[in-house]
Amino acid sequence: MRINIKYLLICFFAVSKVTAQDPHYTQYFAAPMLMNPALTGFFNGDVRGSVCYRNQWPSVQYPYTTGTFSVDANMLKRILKEGDVMGIGFTGLFDKSNNGGLKTNALSASFAYHKLLDQYGVNRLSVGAMATYNTRLLDYSKFVFGQQLTPLGFNSNLPTGEPINGFSTNYLDYSVGIIYSAITEETSFYCGGALYHFNQPIESFNGPIHKIKPRIVANAGKFYCG
Repeated sequence: MRINIKYLLICFFAVSKVTAQDPHYTQYFAAPMLMNPALTGFFNGDVRGSVCYRNQWPSVQYPYTTGTFSVDANMLKRILKEGDVMGIGFTGLFDKSNNGGLKTNALSASFAYHKLLDQYGVNRLSVGAMATYNTRLLDYSKFVFGQQLTPLGFNSNLPTGEPINGFSTNYLDYSVGIIYSAITEETSFYCGGALYHFNQPIESFNGPIHKIKPRIVANAGKFYCG
């Protein structure tokens, strides 16, 4: 079975530079919905789950720690047109640094539709979207300030001199993705891209307003079956 080359045109994305950074993993394929919302439900089977944990720079006293869990499922196989699949998924993420001085918690819901493009079951186009509710907490009790400096060093039991104990901020952001895939008896592959934070949500604790810039992701994979 020959792969229809014209569908490869969707794989060309103009990527100039990365302007936003999110928690990420070395084994990024273990957190597919953080790589591209269009990967929601993109697997053989009915339900998929994953758990990831990263402890960055363990030699540091208070390292960065990040964890995620996700579950997604293929839905409506008996209702949709043969070969088409609808996927839904949920992802939770936590990230903290400085012993919890700065915490990020996020809960995402994603949706994807995988459309079969030919009668041979080879070419497929997938589009997906994800909405994420983010909470960030800044806890001053985990830091030391100039007011706590004594001749014997810092004393964390002294007042910080700050009017409050910290700040928190909440916001919604949205992401979209697209993937082209082809599966034959000999080989299978996919390629696509995603745009995270396309609504550029505002994140601010106490001071200048910070607008989160969009993050562009390109991804591809190949697997030999024969």
